[in-house]
Amino acid sequence: MRDAVLAARSGQARITELFRRVHGRIIPRVAVETVARQKDPMKRVRDARKILAEEGIEVLGHQGADPARAAALGLPVPRKGEFVAARSKPGAVAGS
Repeated sequence: MRDAVLAARSGQARITELFRRVHGRIIPRVAVETVARQKDPMKRVRDARKILAEEGIEVLGHQGADPARAAALGLPVPRKGEFVAARSKPGAVAGS
């Protein structure tokens, strides 16, 4: 899994692949920064949310309705600077 994530050529592709492959586990900001290997890694998360929503994957963070959505899905609830991804129905993405 790690090799597949890190093999992607761009920071955006690496972040998208990270959330595509890692579900139900908290991903801390430091992991996002490390995988992105570029400035503004949080933009890569925002863009990954849009890309993955079309695949039926939600990327939830600590803001807005995301913590309640994570709890409702039985996922760990992200705190500030954390994220969790999960497969759900397309179009059911919280916080987008």
